[in-house]
Amino acid sequence: MAKGSLPAGIYGLTVLPLDDAAHGVKGRSWAFVSLVDNVTGDSTNWW
Repeated sequence: MAKGSLPAGIYGLTVLPLDDAAHGVKGRSWAFVSLVDNVTGDSTNWW
């Protein structure tokens, strides 16, 4: 694998909105990427 490349697997990006209209909080979110290893089936999350 070349330096800086991503390992083979299934990737997913999730973005969770954290808006709270009752408290005037707008435009905030929490994002993370998940990788599922094709060989072992194990998942890893990056925050």
